[in-house]
Amino acid sequence: SGPGALTLRVSGGNLQLVDSNDPSQVRASKPLGEITDGVRIDSNGYKVNLTVDASVPKVPGGILFSGAGGSSTLIGPGVDTDWHVTGPGSGDLGGASYVQFSGVTNLQGAADNRDTFQVSASGSIGGVIDGGSGGFDSMVLENSAADPTRFSASGPHSGTIVQGLRT
Repeated sequence: SGPGALTLRVSGGNLQLVDSNDPSQVRASKPLGEITDGVRIDSNGYKVNLTVDASVPKVPGGILFSGAGGSSTLIGPGVDTDWHVTGPGSGDLGGASYVQFSGVTNLQGAADNRDTFQVSASGSIGGVIDGGSGGFDSMVLENSAADPTRFSASGPHSGTIVQGLRT
């Protein structure tokens, strides 16, 4: 929620980008059958919180969210999801053919599901990875070197992980 809160959803056979605070405000819309080369959502340097609704299917060419230049958050659908962080602020949600992201500061899973966040040896997120309230979320860290890994709990469901030079 808040300014810059957008939701990607399907309604009436159309893929829509709507204001999360007022879903009657449709910012962009296209019939699913007319999407052949993918969908690109750019934050254009603004703080954008993009929620991918569970109604959104894979589309030809996939979906790309570029959060570059602003403090952006990608929020996953209300289904169990695998996230892959493969570079600085970049990776995919539900596989490369579903949603790819770049320039993203924060990742957030939906409430009451099972998300798995897989962070490659070259992957990092500048802000926070949050599995969402409830559910049972997990994190898998790939470590290509013998870097030490330190975990610091800051609450019953939160903390910081430092692996080598990555936090």
